[in-house]
Amino acid sequence: MADSSMAQSDASMLQESTLDEVKPHGSRRGHSSGSSDDVEKGLLVVCRVRPRNSKETAAGDRIAVEVMDDQSLRVQGSGEAHEFVFDAVVPIEGTQESVYELAAKPVVEDFLLGFNGTVFAYGQTGSGKTH
Repeated sequence: MADSSMAQSDASMLQESTLDEVKPHGSRRGHSSGSSDDVEKGLLVVCRVRPRNSKETAAGDRIAVEVMDDQSLRVQGSGEAHEFVFDAVVPIEGTQESVYELAAKPVVEDFLLGFNGTVFAYGQTGSGKTH
């Protein structure tokens, strides 16, 4: 039984030391000036509200998403509205450049310095991931 508890203890120590060594894509920024802009992030979730496409505009479809502030939005379907909070929300007026600057550029810069990084765009087919 002592061997079992020692193995668990060793495994816990290994897990703790391994987790201390893991650096998320933004970890480099967590060690500069210590300001709130330098917060260490492992994952950044950004929601972009896209403009209606020509088919939606021609059909007179309404926009069901209301941007509340730079981190939250409300979706109004046929039932009650639902609010969601993200790390950042890019409003309908946002440009491709603003999305890149906010979500991808820090990852690309870290990658060029030798850090691992991934930019993952998720959404329904035709939802505007490449808009």
